[in-house]
Amino acid sequence: MRYAHATRTAVSRQPSAENIAFIAVMRYASQPQSPPSEGLLARGI
Repeated sequence: MRYAHATRTAVSRQPSAENIAFIAVMRYASQPQSPPSEGLLARGI
């Protein structure tokens, strides 16, 4: 959870489309059902 918190702090300091997309992917990846996130990570988002 420390990593997620640190990432959210970084996003707050520097809100860019890339950071927001990264947070969205990490949130999906942390869920039990993660086929959608795997697809996004495979695309390199």
